[in-house]
Amino acid sequence: MAAWLLAQPAVNVTSLVTTDIGSAPKDEAHTTAERVYESIMIPIGRVFLAAQESGEIGGQPLPDLFAGVFVAAVNALAATERAGSLPQPKEQMANQVVSLLLDGVYNYRGN
Repeated sequence: MAAWLLAQPAVNVTSLVTTDIGSAPKDEAHTTAERVYESIMIPIGRVFLAAQESGEIGGQPLPDLFAGVFVAAVNALAATERAGSLPQPKEQMANQVVSLLLDGVYNYRGN
């Protein structure tokens, strides 16, 4: 999943939501927000939800939260790579981000 996301053009979801969508006409903003949610957040969230349901990771089902954190972390790697400041290849670091998130999610109990 991380490799696929890294292969796509980077989407700065925070900027998209706070600046781009916020400055668009209301009907266009709503449509754009729905499309982002449907095309990025739902598919990634489903992966986390399936992992929760199978017992691979623990915690309450919060697929939107996990998807958002995952997208933000992977996109940060792409941005950092463009700045030339990654200490390792972005794919290797993305695998570390995934491990960090999943280990943390596995131990998360909704506190």
